[in-house]
Amino acid sequence: VSEQNNGVLLGLSLQRTIFILFCAAVPICSLWLNTESILVWCGQDKSIAEMAGRYILFSLPDLIAQSFLHPLRIYLRTQCSILPLTVSAAVALVLHIPINYLLKLSVPGVALAAVWANFNIVICLACYIWLSGLYKNTMPVLSRECLRGWVSFLRLAVPSCASVCLEWWWYEFMILLCGLMLNPKATAASIGILIQCTALLYIFPSSLGVGVSTRVGNELGANGHEGTS
Repeated sequence: VSEQNNGVLLGLSLQRTIFILFCAAVPICSLWLNTESILVWCGQDKSIAEMAGRYILFSLPDLIAQSFLHPLRIYLRTQCSILPLTVSAAVALVLHIPINYLLKLSVPGVALAAVWANFNIVICLACYIWLSGLYKNTMPVLSRECLRGWVSFLRLAVPSCASVCLEWWWYEFMILLCGLMLNPKATAASIGILIQCTALLYIFPSSLGVGVSTRVGNELGANGHEGTS
């Protein structure tokens, strides 16, 4: 009975998370649609603001992909299904190279290629969950129960989201400050390179943290306290 209840709770959490992310995507979408005008209002170079606006416009579908991607990842991790995550990411990486080559659309092509890569991962994960039957023990149908219990869920989600925002938003502020300098194109390009290098270095401690938290969470959930040491 306990395992069955945990499975139902897991399925509800998955559905609830997807719904919440879709709701959060609405104000983000409205903000992205006005990116160019907001950047110009902040004193940014008009050509940079126009390019950023075009990029973010073609990145809008990524809000849908991310609303499924992160919940599905956590859904699989909680069930100790790590290999599908690795395989899906590898497939998306292999497809990302020809997609970038085929979409010769300059800045919009780069945005669409990134969106396409995330959708490839979502499709691979969804196919695995469906074909493996992993969903059968975690409420296979959509339930109205996922529309309840948002308050307790958000009490955990909002502080976690705030910590991530505080960690990464300083890059956005740095980009805005670089755009106010004498040569905004060069300074914005420099901070862009810095962000990419930082993101690459961030992968290693982030991967270690995710692996440790997944192992500890799974062991504690299975009452295997010795496995957490």
